[in-house]
Amino acid sequence: MLATVTVLLVTTSWVSYLAPKAIRNHSETFLALGANLPRPTRFLLATPQVWLVFLVAAVALFVWVIARSRVTSRELGRMKLALSALIVATLVAYGLAAWTIYTPMLELATVA
Repeated sequence: MLATVTVLLVTTSWVSYLAPKAIRNHSETFLALGANLPRPTRFLLATPQVWLVFLVAAVALFVWVIARSRVTSRELGRMKLALSALIVATLVAYGLAAWTIYTPMLELATVA
C-alpha cells in the first residue's frame, strides 16, 4: 500500500511540474498556427495548473497512509478504495488531456 501511494505521489508530482510547461508550449503552437480550438482544448490551455489538484490529493492520501502504523481491516479497505479512486481519476484526467491536446493537432496536420 505504501509503495503504491508513494509511486502515485512521485508520478503526480512529476506531472504537476511538467504538464504546465507542456501545455504552454502547445498553446504557443496553436496560437502560431491560428488554430480554431474546441472548447475542451481552450479550457485545458487556460488552466495549466489543474494538475495540482491531483498532487494535493496524492499528498493527503500519502499522509493518511504513512500516519497509520496499524490499521483495521475497515480502514485498510477505505485506504484501498481511496487509492484506487485517485489512480482511476488521475489516469482518466491524463487520457482526457492527451485527447484534448492531440485531437486538434491531428486535425491541423490533415489541413497542412
